[in-house]
Amino acid sequence: AQQGGWNLVVQKYMERPLLVSADQRKCDVRLWVVVTSWNPAVIWAWPEPYLRLASRPFSWDKAQVSDPFVHLTNRTVQKFDGVKTADDGAPVPKELPTEDEAHILLLPSFLSWGQEGLKDIPGGVRSQWSSFTWPKMLEAVRACVQSCREDVGAHPPGCFELFGFDFLLDSEMRPWLLEANSSPDLCEDAGPSLRQMTETAMTEMLQMVVGLQEGTVKLPTGLQNAEMDQTLPGSGHWHLVMREEVAMGQKELQLRRAVRSSRRPKSVVSSTSPGAVRRGLRTQHLEVLRATLGPHLKGSLAPTKASQPEPGTTLRLTELVLGGEAPRARQPSSEPKTSARPLSSRGRRSEVFAGKPQPPARPPGPNQLQRPRSAAREGQTSNQSAVERARSREGSDWVNR
Repeated sequence: AQQGGWNLVVQKYMERPLLVSADQRKCDVRLWVVVTSWNPAVIWAWPEPYLRLASRPFSWDKAQVSDPFVHLTNRTVQKFDGVKTADDGAPVPKELPTEDEAHILLLPSFLSWGQEGLKDIPGGVRSQWSSFTWPKMLEAVRACVQSCREDVGAHPPGCFELFGFDFLLDSEMRPWLLEANSSPDLCEDAGPSLRQMTETAMTEMLQMVVGLQEGTVKLPTGLQNAEMDQTLPGSGHWHLVMREEVAMGQKELQLRRAVRSSRRPKSVVSSTSPGAVRRGLRTQHLEVLRATLGPHLKGSLAPTKASQPEPGTTLRLTELVLGGEAPRARQPSSEPKTSARPLSSRGRRSEVFAGKPQPPARPPGPNQLQRPRSAAREGQTSNQSAVERARSREGSDWVNR
């Protein structure tokens, strides 16, 4: 990707996701993260993330590929599985559940079930979580916050942000970051166990933020390493996972922004035409397909010599259709280019053709040679009248031309 100059994000479906419960359902992990300062970075994490399960058993059957209750794990999606709908198709509102939802698994329940249900995990589920999965999740959180703080800058005093980080676990319990959500779901319509944990986490979060502002919660100083995983007096169950003491200066932030801008695609940075951006991205997509899937491609996408354009040519990517004809290359035109000057006072467009002899200039008439200086304004008025007459005679066609 670096040699080809590709600027893209590659998404890959996990072939062996971690399957939980007796009926083997797909899951992901929701972790709450609070950032109380971006520069210097101060990051907190809730130590008990919860698992969100699919409602139906996982399957590679092609008939179930598009089933959201098999492959998606969002709680906002899974809570509608089996829900009655009205005549117009809208779900019928229901009361708050009095039992825990079948598609939600809190961390203690998962660890207890995993001791027997996941015996293939080396060292056991609890050991794997504490020594491998949890530290990897915190590494991803720290990297995400540090990677975008140049754009955020700094928080005003007393401000904070709550995020919901989503991780997918593979069969070895290795976490893979999916996304970080601002304004995450606070589970006000969830089961009693998740609602209670959410209320506890939000209450302690507000108390911690107020304590930081009032000075009752003290951040550690004189640290050798900014990365940590510990609670502080007044932080409740929230873990301080990163504490930087020195803030980056404005010059360093500007330098980081400049470096980031230089790494962006040239078609996105320099071009203001949406069509040019799309053509540049399509060119990169074509290069990626040919480089990674060359032996398996057929038809117009196959990396054959006939489909490779000569240096200096431009691909007509609008004609690239899967299964269609090979993309044709647009050769540089040998015809002279045309440049145009603005409209003259007579309302005509004068064009200069490169490479063609220019007609000889018409010699001035006697009236033009003997024209006195005092008649300049009169000549300008006559020219304006000629333009007005041309406008009235040719109408909107003159304006368009």
